[in-house]
Amino acid sequence: MLRPQTFDRLRHAVLLSVLAAGAATAAESQSLRPDSIPRFRYELELAQQSGDSTAIADAHFTLGLAHWQDDRYDSALVHLLRVRALRTALRDSAGLGSVLNSLGATHYQAGNYEPALEAYLGSLALRRAIGDLRGMAFNYANIGKAYQDWGDYDRASVALDSAIAIAERSGNGPTLGYALNTMAAVHVDLRRHASARDFAERSLAAYYSGTPRIGAVDSSSAWSINNLLLGRIDVAEGRLEDAERRFRRIYDTAIRGQTRRGQAEAQIGLGSTYEAGRQWGRADAAYADALTASRAIANRALSLRALEGLARVAEARGDAPAALRHLRTHAALRDSVFSLRTSQRVSAMELEAEAARQLAATAELRAAQRQAGEDLRRQRILTSLAITLLALTLVMLGSLLRTNRRLEVARAEVRALSGFIPICAHCKNVRDDAGYWQSVEAYVASRSEAQFSHGICNNCGPALYGEDWVPHPGTDAGAAPAAPSSAG
Repeated sequence: MLRPQTFDRLRHAVLLSVLAAGAATAAESQSLRPDSIPRFRYELELAQQSGDSTAIADAHFTLGLAHWQDDRYDSALVHLLRVRALRTALRDSAGLGSVLNSLGATHYQAGNYEPALEAYLGSLALRRAIGDLRGMAFNYANIGKAYQDWGDYDRASVALDSAIAIAERSGNGPTLGYALNTMAAVHVDLRRHASARDFAERSLAAYYSGTPRIGAVDSSSAWSINNLLLGRIDVAEGRLEDAERRFRRIYDTAIRGQTRRGQAEAQIGLGSTYEAGRQWGRADAAYADALTASRAIANRALSLRALEGLARVAEARGDAPAALRHLRTHAALRDSVFSLRTSQRVSAMELEAEAARQLAATAELRAAQRQAGEDLRRQRILTSLAITLLALTLVMLGSLLRTNRRLEVARAEVRALSGFIPICAHCKNVRDDAGYWQSVEAYVASRSEAQFSHGICNNCGPALYGEDWVPHPGTDAGAAPAAPSSAG
């Protein structure tokens, strides 16, 4: 029988393995089916039983994304805020950056632009610090999308240019596809239809590039968001039948995928198509359905677009009271979404984020300068050491050369005066190698650098000069040869 402690450890290991499998499945799918919510709730219960903070955060995150996919933004926020607290406590910069981006997307879908941009900017700062190119590209694309809804197309274009450039560097196809799609939406709003179509087609190509390969759900989403734009271009260019076919297919896809947001967007597209064809009844019905769907998921941005369409159709039909009613509702909703206070807060947040980025860049530059100075100092020290070592080497070489020359000279002298020397026992002449007799002086001088001078020693002087001999001063009669004389 297992001890209680052993059983608890095994149970904990099993729980973590189940949670890890669920997290891996969620990471691979990228988009989560709403019908998976009961299973994700069960995985959250397992994580809470395990007491592992990382597992609990992963489970909350997966469940939050599933609610987001189901257009249940309030429920998504509950879980994502919990993840934010856990990731902050864990000091998990990568995980915190991811959940902040998801929080921003949730606020955005609900039409809460101020907290959305605040979350996007916070996520961007974290991802920039860790060099997460894919995450940074998503942040910039989301920021651009928010500014597009705001109608600030200059800021939107700047953010999206950054998103596209960073996404291309990251090599991630779906990320680049999303950034290109958002840029296409900006160009549609600006009535730049040719460039908008080009961006949409490039977006589709990037999504299906296979780096990495996307699943069926994400493939359908990529097709839908780009065809929504292409449908808007068709309407603007008068190809109403093509536009209607596109929007019908998008609506059918949204019905199958049970995405009410997709249904509302398709109905808005159909409403614009019927409006362009002056089919006022069908246009009014499509916009009304879109308004119902967008209100059901509390998506204020889509509600605004549906109300705009209803007001235009009512005005075109001559129904002034209905037009006025829709315009008043639209104005009230727009003021709640795009108020002056919110605009000021967004600008302030952007300035704060830019100031923080500049401070970080300045700190990095200063660190780089300090490092460069340190490298230069080390280089100078190494150069000085190299010069000193070279000088010492040259001195040693010179000394060795001089010593070598002395040794060569000594060897030559030794060779010249070594061996047996035949000398006459009487006259002291020396016989050379050729057999000729010569004086000792001549023999030695020819074989060395020695030179001779001549004098008379105190032993020979008296014998030669008798009483006339005067000994050299400071020498004894039997001393060695005296100082040299000029005789020769």
